[in-house]
Amino acid sequence: MVTRKPQPSPFSPQVGEILKRVDNLLKGHDLDGAKAQIFCAKEAEPKNMYVHAYFERIELLMEERKRNMEAEEALRRKEEDERRMAEEERKRRHEEMLRQKLEAEARRQACTADAESKKSAPQRDHAEELEEYGRAVFSAWDSGVPDASRSENLRRLRTELNITSEEHAALEASAKRESYMRAFKNLWTSAQGVEGPSSLTALRRKFGVRAGEFEGLDFALIQELRQPKHRPQLVVIDDDADLVRAVTGMLQDEGFSVRGFTTSDDAYRYLLQHTPDLILADINLETSTMGGFAFFETLQEIPRLATLPFIFVSGLTDEIIVRAGKELGADDYVTKPFVNETLVSVIKGKLRRYTEMGVIHVN
Repeated sequence: MVTRKPQPSPFSPQVGEILKRVDNLLKGHDLDGAKAQIFCAKEAEPKNMYVHAYFERIELLMEERKRNMEAEEALRRKEEDERRMAEEERKRRHEEMLRQKLEAEARRQACTADAESKKSAPQRDHAEELEEYGRAVFSAWDSGVPDASRSENLRRLRTELNITSEEHAALEASAKRESYMRAFKNLWTSAQGVEGPSSLTALRRKFGVRAGEFEGLDFALIQELRQPKHRPQLVVIDDDADLVRAVTGMLQDEGFSVRGFTTSDDAYRYLLQHTPDLILADINLETSTMGGFAFFETLQEIPRLATLPFIFVSGLTDEIIVRAGKELGADDYVTKPFVNETLVSVIKGKLRRYTEMGVIHVN
């Protein structure tokens, strides 16, 4: 029987211990730790073929890990893109469904309005007659008590339009009060002023104001006129930056304080912290996550913003779109391109109406 001599170990005991640790680290998928250990083995025995084999194996495993990580990252990005696209599609469908719903409701309202207009035509005709007569009364009282010629013209028009005595009295009282207030304010800003007794007496005589009539009105007007003027705060939103700059400058020249935005997102963040007096927004905001209608509905969920006057601006002239905006609750609709004077008139009218209602407080 031949006894074989034990083969000598291909590496030193030190390297053997290191390689055992490397094996354990590889089983635990700790490639960085295994690589650090194999460097120690290479320093101890630089030419050992087993050490080099381990080193190459670790390099291959690290390359494979890198490829797997890149594949996982690519998959994650793909899933994120798919989720984003799905969310955008959901929003688009929601807005389209809302649009269709609004169009259907607008058509229904139009049909109802047409049907009711036939029934209410006589009443509406008299309302138009009252409006015409009211304009004539205000014109007659513009510079004081109407003279004989103006009074005779009013009498004829009153007969022609079938205006009752009660209607005439109400319109005349309103015209007298409004004309007196306007003249009072004009005199206040003149060189003469109204604080002197003679000028105030002359003004009251000019408008036929009797003793005790309009009691307290003069004092209230003086208090109002002495208050510092408030510049109404407006927010303007349109994805056309040039238009925003032009409208902002024009409105500032008209005495408004204006903040302009090119996206509804930026405007929404601003409105979370600030409360303007009026909002002017385009319907078709292509660079925003919220279109004009969606932006308006979002603001309605904030109580302090829900009551503010809101005006839509758009190049769309479709009657359905106009009706849809008003059905949502918007106060008015201005079509682009618009005349500056028209836009300013609409804004001032809305501010005046909301001020009279007590919703906002603008001088």
